[in-house]
Amino acid sequence: MRIEFDVTDHTRENWREILQVLEQGTEFGLTDTEHGQIAWLRLSAPEQDEAGS
Repeated sequence: MRIEFDVTDHTRENWREILQVLEQGTEFGLTDTEHGQIAWLRLSAPEQDEAGS
């Protein structure tokens, strides 16, 4: 799953808290667009063993 959100002034003001959330994912980053920046977070599903537990 990938979650994206616009980086706004409010986001920048709360960057420490945002970073704590981003670091919980498998990957995260920033993407520049013509309209600003997008922060994204990728979460991988936990792997299940062959028994399906």
